[in-house]
Amino acid sequence: MAGLCWMVVAVAFSLSIGNSVAEIPDWLTQTVQTIKNRYFIPNMQFSLAANIPVDQNQLENAFNADDPALVKTKLESDEVYEGTNVVVAKPKHMIGYDDHAENIVLDKIGPLVAGSEGNRLIFYSYFSPCADKCASKTHPYRILKKLKKVFDAYWEDSAFVFTRVYDMNGDIPEGNIKESLTNLGRSVRQNNIFRCYTPYKSVFTCISCFIDGNLAEACFKN
Repeated sequence: MAGLCWMVVAVAFSLSIGNSVAEIPDWLTQTVQTIKNRYFIPNMQFSLAANIPVDQNQLENAFNADDPALVKTKLESDEVYEGTNVVVAKPKHMIGYDDHAENIVLDKIGPLVAGSEGNRLIFYSYFSPCADKCASKTHPYRILKKLKKVFDAYWEDSAFVFTRVYDMNGDIPEGNIKESLTNLGRSVRQNNIFRCYTPYKSVFTCISCFIDGNLAEACFKN
């Protein structure tokens, strides 16, 4: 299936190999900013999937169906919010096992699939996927196959978005982070991966994590 095919704007940023130009869907930054304003949980891992109308004029109406207060109540009760256009989850910590937020959302994404016609998909995670589990090629609870099915089968246009690089305050080797994003790119296609965040002394922005197969430094370093 074709990758991102929306009207784009060019945004310049620096890659580890030099300067290049990234193509960002013109609707992406506005949409992620709206998600951040409505559902963001500061400095906490959570994941969200949302049906986004192709008609941007309908964006607010789409989100109005899912009250942020109801989302907050569900998450504070350690439950999954399953709404009209949004599914939101935090990780679940259990004895001997942690179910990661991304996996929980993927397991609950069925209602969004049913309403995928005429919509785009944003799959959001506060942290980038971890290399040892979610984005592993071998872990039994990896999410790569589930993501690939969702991105390939149900929506014409999809985006995987994260805000912070999962580096455990520098304890995770850079090579592991690069591997996790490379594996993710094989699953959802590299041109569908974005980091949306507020750089130091700057404004909220979205960047493409890959250009011509090269991983942007801002996507593997906080």
